[in-house]
Amino acid sequence: MKPSNLTSLSVALHLLFSFSVLSQQLPPARLGTITGVVLDAQQRPLPGANVVILGTTRGIITNSQGQYEFQRLSFGTYKVIASFQGLRSVTRLAIIDEIQQDITLSFLLNENALEMEEVVVTGNFLPTSKLESTAGITTLNYASIEERAARGTGDLLTAIPGSFVDNSAGEVGAQVFTRGLSTGQNNQLGFRYVSLQEEGLPVMSTQLGFGVVDMFHRVDVTTGRLEAIRGGAASVTAANAPGGIFNFISRTGSAESNGTVKFTAGLNANNSGLFRLEAETGGALNSRGWRYHAGGFYRQDAGARTLPFIANQGGQFKFNVSKEWSKGGQIKLYGKILNDRVTFYKHIPVLSLTSGEAYPGFDLQTSSTFPLLSNTIPDSKELMENPSATRTFDSKNGIRAKNYVAGLSLQTTTAKGWKVNEMAKISLIKQDYQQFQNSFIMPTGLAMTIFNPVALFPFASAGPLPELPAAPAPAFPTYYDPQTGDILGRFQGFNAVPGVPNALGNYLYGFGGLAMNNALTDLMNDFSMSKTISNHQFTAGLFTSAASLDALWNVDFIVSRFEPNPRPVQVRFASPYAPLTVYAGSDAQGYVGYNNGGYVNMKGNARTASFYLNDSWKTNDYFTLDAGLRYEFVKHSGHKKGWDVPNESDAIAGGLGLGNGLANNGGLDGNPLTAYDFRFRKDNSVRYNFDHSYQYLNASVGFNYRFRYNTAAVYGRATLGNKAPEMDYYIQNFVNQPIEKGTVEQIKQLEFGYRFDENNLTYSLTGFYSSLQNILFQVFIPSGTSTVFTPPTFNSSRTYGLEFEWVYIPVQKLYLKFTSTLQNARFTKFTYYNSNGTTTPQAPTETQLPLANPLADDFYESFDNNKVNDIPNFHGNFSIGYQLGKLKPYLNWTYVGERYANRRNTVSLPSYSVLNAGISAKFGSVLITAMANNLLNGSGLVSFDGVGVPGGSIEDMAEGGVISQNPTNFGPNLKGVAINSASPSLSVIAPTDLNAMKQQGRPYMVRPILPRLLSLSVSYVF
Repeated sequence: MKPSNLTSLSVALHLLFSFSVLSQQLPPARLGTITGVVLDAQQRPLPGANVVILGTTRGIITNSQGQYEFQRLSFGTYKVIASFQGLRSVTRLAIIDEIQQDITLSFLLNENALEMEEVVVTGNFLPTSKLESTAGITTLNYASIEERAARGTGDLLTAIPGSFVDNSAGEVGAQVFTRGLSTGQNNQLGFRYVSLQEEGLPVMSTQLGFGVVDMFHRVDVTTGRLEAIRGGAASVTAANAPGGIFNFISRTGSAESNGTVKFTAGLNANNSGLFRLEAETGGALNSRGWRYHAGGFYRQDAGARTLPFIANQGGQFKFNVSKEWSKGGQIKLYGKILNDRVTFYKHIPVLSLTSGEAYPGFDLQTSSTFPLLSNTIPDSKELMENPSATRTFDSKNGIRAKNYVAGLSLQTTTAKGWKVNEMAKISLIKQDYQQFQNSFIMPTGLAMTIFNPVALFPFASAGPLPELPAAPAPAFPTYYDPQTGDILGRFQGFNAVPGVPNALGNYLYGFGGLAMNNALTDLMNDFSMSKTISNHQFTAGLFTSAASLDALWNVDFIVSRFEPNPRPVQVRFASPYAPLTVYAGSDAQGYVGYNNGGYVNMKGNARTASFYLNDSWKTNDYFTLDAGLRYEFVKHSGHKKGWDVPNESDAIAGGLGLGNGLANNGGLDGNPLTAYDFRFRKDNSVRYNFDHSYQYLNASVGFNYRFRYNTAAVYGRATLGNKAPEMDYYIQNFVNQPIEKGTVEQIKQLEFGYRFDENNLTYSLTGFYSSLQNILFQVFIPSGTSTVFTPPTFNSSRTYGLEFEWVYIPVQKLYLKFTSTLQNARFTKFTYYNSNGTTTPQAPTETQLPLANPLADDFYESFDNNKVNDIPNFHGNFSIGYQLGKLKPYLNWTYVGERYANRRNTVSLPSYSVLNAGISAKFGSVLITAMANNLLNGSGLVSFDGVGVPGGSIEDMAEGGVISQNPTNFGPNLKGVAINSASPSLSVIAPTDLNAMKQQGRPYMVRPILPRLLSLSVSYVF
């Protein structure tokens, strides 16, 4: 049976089974209740505390008075645990029988922040306390989430040890690295090896490069808790996510109506404002045990950096209805509507990576590089049917993310003792992306030779029309202000023409305007059954997903001034044949290339079927052995449309070898005077089909030994996992060429940990090892209007590390918390293909650079034993808080160590730290919180994007430059084998010398941490 049919049938049968089981649940004849209140050490009610019945999936959050209630419980003995972030969990026993059907259990919780007794369902096949788990686990409940005042999902994940998160792009677009797992590839998928989940299912079953999964997820007051699983357990408990799981679980309603209203006002470092309104409420829906919960947020944020438009605007609404019954039965129906517009911050120019000094005119705390730009452009997709079809690009629209979700979660127990768990969800995801990518910094006089050589050289030796004679020299540009028509500069080569004012300086910005529309229909189902036989808990299950993707990407090239929020410039050329004739190098908006930077029109389907088995063997009261297998079948199919360039000649102009368009027939509009559409990519009738499948088996074995005095445990796990390609692989690769099958990466992981929990000290210490093999590496080199793919190499890495979580309460009301990761991540094998500054076309219409045989000087280099880029050796987080009557001040300090910014290990980013501070005051039902994110307004550098040299790579940069290798004379520090004996003698490849670029004043492109945000929140709990 095909995976798509299997998925549909599986979902239908499982949903039918779920509702049939529910309909057959008859009220037991003998039922009881457990009610009570949860208090803190000062005997004050604790709203938002978690109360769970161990061994079941039944759990509840206390109301505003700290109260909870479990109804319709069968006669029997129950262990009930109450927990709250920062407080020690307490377990109590309740017996419901004919003598006493209604039990009252109250809990008094003292301080303790790691909640070792807290029950976790994520990454485990049955609910397990953290102390007894065989996996690395960190949890955050709502109180802890609120205290961190995170600026987005990625920012919140910085609290998880073992995870290094680059959240410098803003609320969305985070890059998450767990335990050193990284391809080292630039602009890789943000959550490549981990699964971001809601309610136990992935937010997306397949990932997209610019559609980073956290763009479709938000944290607000409806969030009940976060459960994070690190390492190997994820290989058998989640689909295609060997590195870990981050599962956000929503609040559910309680027997008593309650809720929260929260208003936040903020002031960014650039004096712009933020306003956010959140609300949630829940309670009993009827007298038959149904409960509801609903809420969400709306916010408007002008931006952490100064923008010519509002950065973030929108919100979400979430709801669920649930019901519980005897023997741990529970059903939850839920939904979400997310409609939000966000901004993905780009890189900023600096003069030095060491000092972080901003380039003149820019500010690391406030600057951004977004122009205010709107334009109407011919529509590549529709031109075949409608020659006048157009599309609109408007940078004010930013990134519009929509996610409509409907889901079901069901747990019940059959008459024969089988525990049934069913989770199903459908998501309709849409993304309208109108922002900028691939910024280049270009010398003003030569900018157009880089971005649109077709526009500059129509006169080199053959005229723009066959009847015109050859011109003696190329034409050079004049730049104008599109608004006023004033001349901004005229250049010949690097130099400004004497007597003409130069208002542009030495550089111009060039960038791609990315207009991207992604539509994803995503259906998921996870069905499992468990049964205890003797001391074994056996689980068998099937996860299926079916995702249908429709992706349309257009990339236009724009030239602008080199300044914050740059203003586009208009480009014109005077004809060397007729001085009164003017050639347009750009349109009036500064577009120098309509759709010449990239075009993708793809439809694809991703199907997954994962069969899993697990045995949790409790040999005695202290020792648990856990073993699991997961067989995954992943199938990708679909097609990618081809494109061609209309009205293009194959003649070669001036012997430059540039071909395909220099002697042109006028481009899209047939007019040789408008050069900005010469390389327009138009959809054609060619379809490049793909139909590839990947199969692999994951295996994991773990153990936990809880010492007899019940306050400590050791655990360990060994795992063999795999990672199949995502749909993004087919989008980003294969320009007008057959689509090849991707590779499956192998991940081996070992971990061993010790957990301790007693009185005022709690900690967890975990050593880990991870190995990543079969890493595909290719460099995508922009070259004028082309993109060239270097030949692939397959590589490997390994990481040793130590994770530490520690909480100490030296005196009552004072807590200290420290989390850290110490790791060493290196490439055990990395073969780098160096094109030596020249490239070979991979598609018939790509521009060939001026070299008779571009392969002749290419060579391989070895980066074996180099450190994996972007992974710091150390990063840590320290928090301190003190309860002073109604006031609670707290500090949070994060440190990130030095790390390399490229695989060559020639460019490094310095260490940095961030200090957050806050104080909260509680007056009855009102909580007031003042918070400062990045209190000292630091500007640590998180991400490096080179020096903006078109045609180059951040790998090919070094002090003194990268030296071209000769097979017989390598030099003292060169590690490679030349491809061809015709390679030139040793010489520095241009432009790779960082020293020379410094002397030229060429800036580095970096992305710093988000600047300071001051906020004040007022919450009312009812």
